[in-house]
Amino acid sequence: MSNRLAERVHDFLTAVTRLEEALAQPENSFMRDATIQRFEFTYELAWKALKLWLETKDITVLNAKDTLQAALEQGQLADGNGWSQFESPRKFRRPFGVSQVT
Repeated sequence: MSNRLAERVHDFLTAVTRLEEALAQPENSFMRDATIQRFEFTYELAWKALKLWLETKDITVLNAKDTLQAALEQGQLADGNGWSQFESPRKFRRPFGVSQVT
């Protein structure tokens, strides 16, 4: 495992722990927002770690969707639909209170 990949995996595992900590907190709007942000950060680290792993196999991918598809094909993910459902809503989200510009 390359140093960069090892670092990214370590960062991902740390983020998972931090996400679990957030999930264990009492529910309120602040913790909800913090948990969403931690989830998004963890998700980003996950697909970027997978991207680095794919690069060690000489597989080039450019974005999260392609990374998840290639990782699924390589047997690194058991549920491609589960992972892709997390990607889709992110494309359409905009900050609270910001209307779409037409």
